[in-house]
Amino acid sequence: MAPSHYSAQEAWGLHDRRYGPQSSVAHMMHPPREEEHHDGRLSGLGADSHNRTPVPTGDELRMLRAETEEAKNGLLDAREMVESAQDRAAAATEAAERTRREQQVLVERLRQLETATFGGPQQNESARARAGLGPSRRQRRRQGGVGL
Repeated sequence: MAPSHYSAQEAWGLHDRRYGPQSSVAHMMHPPREEEHHDGRLSGLGADSHNRTPVPTGDELRMLRAETEEAKNGLLDAREMVESAQDRAAAATEAAERTRREQQVLVERLRQLETATFGGPQQNESARARAGLGPSRRQRRRQGGVGL
């Protein structure tokens, strides 16, 4: 808080020292000049010089705009790629489901044919076993038996 001998205008920075505290000169509010502080003091290398925001040059602005546009285009391209990948993934999922359904239909058709041909689904047995013959020499050797 400002000491009590300051006026309210001085405490809030509304007082313009160029005209003095007793001045009755009515002046319009004006933006400070480049080298001037808000209360009329020259800023130069004083305490407030570090608060200045650097103003980009025209070339820097053009470069910033170009970089911004390039980043925006990159994001739009990425979005299109994501949407395309999502579309392809959905199509692949649909194709996989269709293939699974077709496979189920084929398995069911195979069972029907086995039933019509052999009287029921066939087990995984060799043609020799189905014909009532014993295992072949090779099968006996694999099973650890003695071959003739």
